Amino acid sequence: MEREDPKDVMDDQQLTQQMVLSCGFEPEAVHRLKELKVEEAKARESRAAGWHNSDDIQSLAGLDGNYLWSENPFNVNIICFTFFEGKSEQEGTYRLYSNAADPSDMDTPPLERGTFTCIPNNPAIGWAMITLKPDRNHNPRGFTVAGMMTDATGEIDILLLNKLGQHGPIMPSFSAIRCQGQGL
Repeated sequence: MEREDPKDVMDDQQLTQQMVLSCGFEPEAVHRLKELKVEEAKARESRAAGWHNSDDIQSLAGLDGNYLWSENPFNVNIICFTFFEGKSEQEGTYRLYSNAADPSDMDTPPLERGTFTCIPNNPAIGWAMITLKPDRNHNPRGFTVAGMMTDATGEIDILLLNKLGQHGPIMPSFSAIRCQGQGL
């Protein structure tokens, strides 16, 4: 079997360069694609999959979705978080449903609805936080994020939360676990 001459073999970079040139891409477009690849790699590193303790919560951008919400452990409900357009790490709306409800059914009235704000771990306060502000004359409720489990895309699968009282976080924590559609 005859071996190829190493000078005739292209490395990955040369092959990529030849493919890009043969496609007729503008140099600016190629440069921007390279920048996007670097940005995505950095973003992937910052949203590493796994468990994040309270001091390691750099973003709550993966909060969008439905969760089994055990704020009241004797009556687990379903909460649906939806970020406002362009506010994917800060604020949006929420709807709280009975655990027997199907949140995807638009005819199902929620038990509670309102807006929420969230902030990642902030050295000034020392924890990440979610605040629910109900539409009807209820007081806002604050929760510190004691920890969370994320997947490789940054989506939050499990939140461990503490109710926030006058003297700080209230123990024990409760969980919010991502669910699809109908809960229990």
